[in-house]
Amino acid sequence: MRVALLTREYLPETAWGGIGSFYQAFATSLRDAGHQVEVFTQGLKQRATTNQSGILVHTVLPRFYLIGRPRGGEFGGMHANHVGSFALALALAIRHAWIARHRAQPFDIVEAHEHLGIGGTLGRAATGAVHVERYHVAYDLLARRRLEAWPTSGMVRRLERRSLDCADLRIATTHFIDRQTQRAFPGVPAAQKVIPIANGISMTEPVRQEAKERLIVFVGRLAEVKRPAMMARAFARLARATASTAAPWRLEIAGADGPCPRGGTSWSEMRRLLGTAAEHCRYWGVVDRPHLFEILRRARVIAVPSAFESFGLAALEAMTFGCIPVVSNDTALPEIVGDTGVVFENGDEDAFVEALQAVTALPIERLRERSERTSLRSNTCFSGTTLLHQNLAAFEEALQAKRGEHNG
Repeated sequence: MRVALLTREYLPETAWGGIGSFYQAFATSLRDAGHQVEVFTQGLKQRATTNQSGILVHTVLPRFYLIGRPRGGEFGGMHANHVGSFALALALAIRHAWIARHRAQPFDIVEAHEHLGIGGTLGRAATGAVHVERYHVAYDLLARRRLEAWPTSGMVRRLERRSLDCADLRIATTHFIDRQTQRAFPGVPAAQKVIPIANGISMTEPVRQEAKERLIVFVGRLAEVKRPAMMARAFARLARATASTAAPWRLEIAGADGPCPRGGTSWSEMRRLLGTAAEHCRYWGVVDRPHLFEILRRARVIAVPSAFESFGLAALEAMTFGCIPVVSNDTALPEIVGDTGVVFENGDEDAFVEALQAVTALPIERLRERSERTSLRSNTCFSGTTLLHQNLAAFEEALQAKRGEHNG
């Protein structure tokens, strides 16, 4: 098959979040399976087409407020508050680049993510190709619920709605985000397929339990939706409760700092809330993948008290390294961790502390057994090979149905 992937983010240039890492891993797995893959994505400096190990990557620049010369930068030179103009300009730039390639050599599949409605302008241009929309999480869903400090935008909502309505195949990464998308966009039918994101980590050796330390990790942006302040307060309470133990548990944090709505930065607030427990805590800031993996190899527990998670890739990656997950309910996280994790009531700090205490109080033999089960779940239920086959089967089924419509 010839597959086009339309995405705002793609590594290494736009490594802002999980969307970019997903599409790089997905493109690579499709290529390795013998399919032709081309990526259409936002560039930050210039328009270009590069061959990245057999994958053609086309970077485009959005026109400045739709009529000016194309510009680089995170929002194409536009103000972040004008996200609607940016989203439309980017969608049109990607559409233009994709149409040129589709006319030259038709694609079988054109996939976009619903976030920002990247595929919202494809419309009839996708004739002959199966238009796939994959649910990561809609911008409008996060902005309207104030889960992110982003401006709302009627234009973005319309683009996202159109991308969902026009798709031939809708794939959700979890049942949770499928339900949330239907709730945010009334009338949008349920996704035809629910296919998780692969863990994306190739483990060459089993988890080494002897390398594990009495360590809890917190991974991700220090944004309000991730509840960093709750993490700090909970760890401070855990540290006080276990102060008399010979080997106290420690906390390591990896992720970008950000502004705190109560003033200062999120890390400065966390440090204040930690109090004396800060001596058992280390903040790494942004780390590269090898450094993150080194942290996860040492950790026994990953804490994810997020208010909202559409998938939970950080938790899944930590599970691959045998980190026992402690996660909030009413998110996608319970789907990911299954019976290997501890699930507590979303937003309930007392329940979060109790969950951390329950895990950290386990004897070493139970910790090791739980760790091994956690790693096994990640490497079997979320293996790249298994999930690639599910995606390809969904593509083939949709492609046959579309060809049947044209022949009928």
